[in-house]
Amino acid sequence: SAGVHTNLMTAIDLSGRTYPAAVIAKTAPFSGAFNGNALRILNLNGAGMFGKIEGVDAEVRNLGIVNISILSSSSSIGGLAGKLSSGLVQNCYVTGVIQGRSSLGGLIGQCYNNGMISDCSNYCNVYGIGDVAWEVCYVGGLVGFQSSGRLIRCVNTGSISGCNEVGGLVGAQQGEI
Repeated sequence: SAGVHTNLMTAIDLSGRTYPAAVIAKTAPFSGAFNGNALRILNLNGAGMFGKIEGVDAEVRNLGIVNISILSSSSSIGGLAGKLSSGLVQNCYVTGVIQGRSSLGGLIGQCYNNGMISDCSNYCNVYGIGDVAWEVCYVGGLVGFQSSGRLIRCVNTGSISGCNEVGGLVGAQQGEI
C-alpha cells in the first residue's frame, strides 16, 4: 500500500457482514494515504478498519467509523486500527462497542514509533476482558497502549472499563500527550 492514495467518495454500509480480521491491511501494514472526505463507514462488525497503519508517509484522515461492533478475545484492537506506527491519524472518530483482551482503544489499540493522533474523538464503549487479576489490559478511550506517540486535541466520551491500566484517553502511556 506504499504510495497508494485513496479517497472515499461515498458512505459505506457494511451491515450483514462480519470481518474476522481488519478490513484493510490484514496481512501487511497500510503505508499509503486514506482520505475519508468526512464520510462514514457504517456497521463494521467483527474487526477494526485497518490492521496496522505504518510509515512516516502513512496517514488516515477525515473518517468516521459509526456503529462498530467488535467482540473478540484478541489484543491490539481499535475501531480505526489495531496498531499505528510512525503514521498520522487526523480528524477521525468511532462510535459503537469494542471488547477484547488487551491493548484496546476506541480509535487505536497500540500507538508507537512516533505515531501521531490529532483532532480525533472516541464515542465507543470499550471493555477489557482480562480473565485473571495479574493480566494487564491497557484499555483507553482513544488508545490502549502508547509508547513514543503523540495525542493532540483529542477527546473521549465513551465508557471505558478493564481489569487494570485503564484510562479515559490512554490506558498506559510512555510518550507525550
